[in-house]
Amino acid sequence: MDGEPLVLSDLRLYVHDVRVLTTAGDALALRLRGDGAFQGDQVALLDFEDGSGPCRNGTPALHTRLVGTLPQRAEAAALRLRVGVPEELNHQNPDRAAPPLSVPALQWGWSGPAWDIHAYVDGLGDLDKCNGLPITEAGAPFDYAYFATDSFPYFLGCYHGTPTSNR
Repeated sequence: MDGEPLVLSDLRLYVHDVRVLTTAGDALALRLRGDGAFQGDQVALLDFEDGSGPCRNGTPALHTRLVGTLPQRAEAAALRLRVGVPEELNHQNPDRAAPPLSVPALQWGWSGPAWDIHAYVDGLGDLDKCNGLPITEAGAPFDYAYFATDSFPYFLGCYHGTPTSNR
């Protein structure tokens, strides 16, 4: 990238299967508390941008913490979670989905009300080694997208393309 900084235009992601790792070595499931906007009982939407500055694709609202209950009192040492939407929730129509899965900007499909399913399989899958693919749909707001998957490389495998200052 020849010294050019990477500038994000949005930083929101879904998480699920949240576990609190305790100092005693246990992994306690955090039962998410639904709030009707950013958290359901299984999935939370973390939103780390406020729509200002370079985050022009974002929204003013922030959600930078997870709220829920543990099955017992414990001293937390770390947090473990899965990025993405659980398989059983990933195939519903986002136009009819309950929050937080109803955010239009986070729908996988650009030309219809469906989330595309992609996979990185060396030499076979539709994703490249960066866990992304070119977007060719007319009207798409960008020409390349990265995808989170349940298998390696999970999220970004590398960066693709050359950053420009006009996007």
